[in-house]
Amino acid sequence: LKLLRLLRVPRVFLTRSDAAFASAWWLSTRSSFRLIVRFASIMLVAAHINACVYWYIASRAGLCGMSWVASQTVRSQPLCEADLVTQYITSLYWSVMTMSTTGYGRINATTEAEQTYCMFAMLFGSLMYFYFVLQVCNMVANNNIAQVWRRRYLDNVLEMLNKWRVKPDLTKRVREYYSA
Repeated sequence: LKLLRLLRVPRVFLTRSDAAFASAWWLSTRSSFRLIVRFASIMLVAAHINACVYWYIASRAGLCGMSWVASQTVRSQPLCEADLVTQYITSLYWSVMTMSTTGYGRINATTEAEQTYCMFAMLFGSLMYFYFVLQVCNMVANNNIAQVWRRRYLDNVLEMLNKWRVKPDLTKRVREYYSA
């Protein structure tokens, strides 16, 4: 039982901020998952709004008139004659392609209002993509820092066990405990 007290000794080497960071490490995976889910939700809502606005601009110009809807076909049928769900899915497809900076493919703006809106949608999509890349880089950097701190903590524990000449099997168990 007295040997189990050895596991508490490394706490002496931790400052208050180190201890807070070490305990926060356990939450990092959950917070990373929450960050990805939150960002995906924001992107889906933004893509929906973007698609609805793009379709609305086309409907103001007349769906079968001079709009992007008139220039599209779905299953050899003009998109302007298709049902509303098909038009929405096509508009959502355009929105996701624009926001993910993948590109338009075959859906192009035809009126000046559509072209103007597309410029702002491309800028917004680029900013969202940039923000997502920054968040992922930040998440990776924080996880690497947590691993470095955990490795440093394990090194301190092993050094102390070595200094006190603890039996090798207990040292192995401690290493396995902190490595898991």
